[in-house]
Amino acid sequence: MVELKEKLNAIVDTAENFRTKVLLENEEEIIKKGKLDINMIHYIEDQVFEDDLRRQLILSKLALKDGVSISRLANELDLEEFDVYSHLLHLESEGKVESISTKDELVFRTRISEIVEDELLRLSLLPPTDVAVGQSVQNILATRLCTFCGLCVSVCPVNALSVSDDGPILDEDVCIHCSLCFENCPRTFLPIGLLKGLGNNIINRDHFKEEPIGRYKKCVMAQCTDDTIKTVKQDGGVVTSLVAYLLEKGEIDGAIVVGLEDDPWKPQPRIVRNVAELVKCAGTKYAMSPNLSILDTVRKSECEKICVVGTPCMLQALRKYQCYYGETFKDTFGEIVAIFGLFCMESFPYEGVKKIAEKGGVQLSDVKKTDINKGKFFLHRIEGDPIELPIAEVAEFAREACHYCVDLTSELADISVGSIGAGAGWSTAVVRTGIGEKIFENAVKEGYLKINEKPINVELVEKLSKRKKSRNAKAVIEKYQKSPGLPPHYYFSIKELAQKKSK
Repeated sequence: MVELKEKLNAIVDTAENFRTKVLLENEEEIIKKGKLDINMIHYIEDQVFEDDLRRQLILSKLALKDGVSISRLANELDLEEFDVYSHLLHLESEGKVESISTKDELVFRTRISEIVEDELLRLSLLPPTDVAVGQSVQNILATRLCTFCGLCVSVCPVNALSVSDDGPILDEDVCIHCSLCFENCPRTFLPIGLLKGLGNNIINRDHFKEEPIGRYKKCVMAQCTDDTIKTVKQDGGVVTSLVAYLLEKGEIDGAIVVGLEDDPWKPQPRIVRNVAELVKCAGTKYAMSPNLSILDTVRKSECEKICVVGTPCMLQALRKYQCYYGETFKDTFGEIVAIFGLFCMESFPYEGVKKIAEKGGVQLSDVKKTDINKGKFFLHRIEGDPIELPIAEVAEFAREACHYCVDLTSELADISVGSIGAGAGWSTAVVRTGIGEKIFENAVKEGYLKINEKPINVELVEKLSKRKKSRNAKAVIEKYQKSPGLPPHYYFSIKELAQKKSK
C-alpha cells in the first residue's frame, strides 16, 4: 500500500505536471472555443491529474532501486498489473524510465541523473533527449507521417486542428500545447503489445511476433442475408450486417462509418443512427476518410453508445485512445461498444482516386464501384465492362503515410473483415475478441449473416500480411533516417519488424 507521506509527495509533484497545469491555465480559452463546458473540463482535468499521480507514485517506487517488477509495483500500489504496465510504457515514451530485459518478469527502472533527498524525496530525472514537453503533432503532419485518422481533431480542446482534403492542419496560434493530440496520435508512441491485450488485461511484451494476422478466435467466410444490403455490398456485406444487427437490437445508438459527399466518391465520415442511413454508406471507398475526427460529435448526435468502422491505422489510434484517455473522455464522447476493422493494403487521397480513374480513361461520376482484387484495381462502370489497372500502376497515387503502416488485417479490431482469402461474393471475417465473438455469433444466430463451410485461404492472408509488415517496417526506418527531427516513438515501436523476413 502507498504510504500517506509518499502519496502527499507525489501529489505535490503531480500538481506541477505540465498536462494539468496547461488545462488549468487555459480554462477560459477552452470554454471560449465552445467545445467543452466547464464541467467537462473539470472532469478531464481530474482524470488527467489522477493518471499523472499514478505515474508519479510509480516513479517514487522506482527511485533508488536497480529495478522493480510490474507485479511488485502493482502489489505495492494496489493497482492491476495491466494498468501499471500501461503507465510504465507511457513513462518510457517520455524518457523517464527504461525496461530491463529479464527472463521471467518485466522490470523497469528510472533514468536518473541526480537524486535530491529531502523531506519530499524530490526526483531530478534525466531530461528526455527525444521528447519535448508540450509538443503537438506538427512534426507528424509536416513530414507526411500522418495517417489521417482524425483523432487529434477530436481530442484538441481548443479546435486548433481542422481537417483539409489531405490531412489535419494545425493552427499554432490557437494551440495551447497540452499535448493531447501528440499523446493520442498513432504515429507517435504506439505500444502494440499493450493494445493487443486491451480488454482482456493481458500483458504482451511482443509486438507482432509469431502472429502473421494477429490473434483471433476464428476465421471464417461469411455473407449477409438481407436483400437490401446485397444490392450495395462490397463483397460479403459483413460489416454492414454487423452494424445493422447492433443498431436494430439496440446495442448501439449510432455508428461511425464512411459516407460520400456530393462529389463522386469523395468520402465523408458520418454517424448513422438507423439501417436506412447505414445502407447509404455501404461499400468500400479507397480514398481516406478521417473517421475519428467526428468522435467528439457523438453525444451531440444524441448517441450514448456507438461502434466504429475503420482501417488499421484508425484502429491503432482508437485503441491507444481507449487505453489512455477512453475513460477520461467517455462521458464527453460516448461509449465505444465495438470496433470493426477493414483489411487495408493502402489508401489514396481523393485526388489520387480521381487520377486512377483518369488513368483508366473514365470519370469518377461514371463509376459505380471500386475494388482491389488479385493485384488489380477495378473501376466498375455504370455502363460497360470493368476497367482493370495493375496495382503497380496506381501505387504512385497512394498516400505516403500508408507506406509506413505494418498492419494489413486490422489486428486490433473486435472483428476484422476483408476480401482476401474468400470466394467471390463472400468476406473473410476474423473474429478476435470476446466482444467480437459474442456479436458475430448472435448476428449469425439472428439470421443477419450466414457462414460458408468452405475454409478460407488463411495462407494467402498470412503471406500478404507478412509482406506488408516487412516492407513497410523497412520504409519506416528509411523515413526516420531522412527525417532526423521526427519524434522517434513510432520508429522504436516497430523497428524490430524490419528484421523479420516474409516467407
